[in-house]
Amino acid sequence: MTDEFEFPSMDAAKSVLKKLGIEPESRFNEFDQDFEYTSCKIEELERYFVLYNQDDTTLLERRVLGCFLMEGLNDFVSINEMKHSIQDEVFEVLHRDVNIHRFELDYRTDTDGQNEDEWWPICKYILEWRRT
Repeated sequence: MTDEFEFPSMDAAKSVLKKLGIEPESRFNEFDQDFEYTSCKIEELERYFVLYNQDDTTLLERRVLGCFLMEGLNDFVSINEMKHSIQDEVFEVLHRDVNIHRFELDYRTDTDGQNEDEWWPICKYILEWRRT
């Protein structure tokens, strides 16, 4: 048995980009294995969050947007060594919709067998947020 949210959908990613006015072909093609991480841009974080919260955004689109948001936040904290201004709000919605984002959150907070300096930069922020 598979979970429909285990892996993001390429069709949903195309739909998300189209809703944002971006041609999907400008970001990825059908052979890209990590489109959910390589087709997003840090400067579009707020746009992803706005789209995530719209009523007509599907669950599969939200799954993709969760990846986009986590990748963007990860890049932001990696570069700036501080949390992004919308980070707590993003964590709130991703945890609210944990049935959709469980796999992504588990992926970003996997600390088994790793030194802290090998964690995703966003990991410590997620773990800290969960403690509050």
